Amino acid sequence: MDSKKICVILLKDYFAYYKEQIRYLKELAVPTGYIVDIMVVDAGKNIFSAYQHAMIKSNAKYKIYLKKRAVIVNKYFLYDVLGVFKKNIDIGLLGVRGTTQLSTDAIIENSTNLFGRLLYSDGEKEEGDFPENVKDVMLVTDDVIVTQYDLSWREDIFEGEDFIGASQSLEFKKNNYRCVVPKQNDFWVVTNKCNEIDDKEKETFLNEYSELIYPLVTILIPTFQRPKLFEIALESVLAQDYKNLDIFITDNSKDNRTEKVMQKYLRDSRIKYVHNPNLDEFGNWEMAINYNNPKAEYVNWLMDDDKFLPNKISTMIDYFLANDDVSLVTSYRKLIDINGNELPDADFSEPIAESTTKFLGETIGKNILLKQKNFIGELTTALIKKEFLNNNKLGWTGREGRYFIADFSTWLKMMTGGNLIYIREPLSCFRIHNNQSQYSLHVNLVGSICWALEIQEAANNRIFLTNDEECRKAILLWMQKTSGLLHYMSPEFIQDEKKDYENLIKIYIQMSKSLNNNYCIKFDLIDGLIEC
Repeated sequence: MDSKKICVILLKDYFAYYKEQIRYLKELAVPTGYIVDIMVVDAGKNIFSAYQHAMIKSNAKYKIYLKKRAVIVNKYFLYDVLGVFKKNIDIGLLGVRGTTQLSTDAIIENSTNLFGRLLYSDGEKEEGDFPENVKDVMLVTDDVIVTQYDLSWREDIFEGEDFIGASQSLEFKKNNYRCVVPKQNDFWVVTNKCNEIDDKEKETFLNEYSELIYPLVTILIPTFQRPKLFEIALESVLAQDYKNLDIFITDNSKDNRTEKVMQKYLRDSRIKYVHNPNLDEFGNWEMAINYNNPKAEYVNWLMDDDKFLPNKISTMIDYFLANDDVSLVTSYRKLIDINGNELPDADFSEPIAESTTKFLGETIGKNILLKQKNFIGELTTALIKKEFLNNNKLGWTGREGRYFIADFSTWLKMMTGGNLIYIREPLSCFRIHNNQSQYSLHVNLVGSICWALEIQEAANNRIFLTNDEECRKAILLWMQKTSGLLHYMSPEFIQDEKKDYENLIKIYIQMSKSLNNNYCIKFDLIDGLIEC
């Protein structure tokens, strides 16, 4: 390898650009003692192969791969590039524009954290300044790629030209080299904009590199004896355009129908399936809750009768990556019937904003308690940042015990740690049918006690409910809703649910007393019993 040689590699297929490129290359100032070779290669059907051939053929230490439309207009480009490499032997590759986090659609220009400068031939400018001499990035655009070490180009998987810079940057990072964008006082490169990418090449890129560039997301699916709906739910996960998934399915079906369905999916290494027919519903949920992949940064539950839309996870992850202060991302959800037909919005599913909006966690937590309505959505709807959970546990206080309703109590916990983004477009579907447990009187009784526990936590500690008036409103609304619930309880139901009924009555009394006691709600849940 000749450390005093620089090789500029051009693609001869594009003659008009090639002539312009050479004209500007001849005007570059060459550092003393260095030799510059210009190698023109035939791109043919595969630019990756052309670059690989050129890399092998040249013995130059420094190689400049110039995109077909790119022209180097900085006269001292070679001086600037060599200056970066000589000071940093751990830098393997540099470009003129790059991103520290690629957007989930794999289009660099759609990423929110772009650095470097690029001038387009129509006069449009891309600028992302930074104070350092070089900015470490995840990957660079392919307008110009400069290397000081040789690593093979991925001609084995790519044929087109869409991911030249992105894939080569990631190959260098896999080999522990830095990829950077140098500081430019003026534009170094002029190029033409190209906004279209090939879907097949994009799929190849995402399949190859998603684990390297995107955070791992766990999808948790508890299921019980509805294999047809479960398979629809699972297929909606596998259809996600976001690839870096960890899928855990826990099945407590008493028959093996779901187990038989699963056989054709177990070839997917992302899937882990456990069948425990001896578990009850609570035990199956505990199995899902206790699953905790330490590599996963986010978690999304999926109820086995709901489904995701194909861009759910990718859309939500992009918002997380662009907003460090967010702990929860949710969205509008469609209502569907048992056959998948779309239903009109219900009171609980109406949009909470006319467009995608970021809300303060404090504001959302306060509104959940003052309205006592789960407007954020069911567990299927929201993507959770795991670091804000209690060791991956759902719920808020940890005192809910058997009176645990997973969704709104978890949302309250998440709102103590960060803010919320509500996406106006539908990203999931909530299925309405007759077999849903949330419509039972027993679940509503349990839910009423859960709401009381959360109101108690908020009022006694002045979290979300920060003044007397807010505490009063929340307590009175709970009493009103609970009075309506008690009205529907028959003597037979009360006898069947005697323990829970008596607990609810004790709580009701304490809620009432708190109105004359500075809104301090006095009761404890010990071994499933309310003690006052």
